[in-house]
Amino acid sequence: MFNYNAVAQCSEPTALPYVENAESATVPELPECMYSANSTFASDENFETVQSVNGFDGNVFAYSSAIAEGMPEDIETGVILGLTPVTFNSANSYTISYKYAMSTAEGTIKAINVLIRMGEESFYLPAHENVEAGLTPSVYTSAPFTVNESGIYTIALQIQMAGDQGYLYMDDIIVEEAPAASANQNVSESLKVYPNPVQNEIYINNADGINTLELYTVTGQKVLSQQVVGSTAKVNTDGLSAGIYLLKALSGEAHKTIKVIKK
Repeated sequence: MFNYNAVAQCSEPTALPYVENAESATVPELPECMYSANSTFASDENFETVQSVNGFDGNVFAYSSAIAEGMPEDIETGVILGLTPVTFNSANSYTISYKYAMSTAEGTIKAINVLIRMGEESFYLPAHENVEAGLTPSVYTSAPFTVNESGIYTIALQIQMAGDQGYLYMDDIIVEEAPAASANQNVSESLKVYPNPVQNEIYINNADGINTLELYTVTGQKVLSQQVVGSTAKVNTDGLSAGIYLLKALSGEAHKTIKVIKK
């Protein structure tokens, strides 16, 4: 049973790459166009936005696994985190990734399921199961997936976990086109980007094979694009406002996306 008591999803899709990191939210509210809902009777808790969590930058999505009064101690809790709609093209493949941790060292998550829906049609990505979360943040990236029909899709993360384990934290939820696997592996292993956070200039080392650098806001607006010649590059951010950006390094059909914080 779903108790949608915080639904505020928008009908207009956001551009890809889409990054949701709660920076636009006013604590404890979720960002505009997102929602959270409990999916079991075990708990009345939903995701909310918090600040100052070890291992995370800025705002973070947080869910309390506390069990409601009168519930059995071994009962499971469930919660949904809904994202802003996106447009998928049936000719492309995509991935969804997220950063996660818990407030307890022995914290575990039974499953994180990603539900993708357009109208009456829906499907789940392969489940992220038996997750040993713990205190140190980790990043999970789904296998590439495709859709049968182009259009506007909604995405919801559905989490199942044992109750009374403290808080589950999530951040940097990214929906983007999937790169070509073989080329992207080389890009991911070698590319070095620093400093981060940045004040005026970002330096990129081991950029062999990278032909273009693009910088996006978290809402998907491209603010910079430049060609790369050689194994090093420099991106001037002096004219940009403080905040979070996405640096995309393109190598043919492959790419790597890096979150950059501008002071």
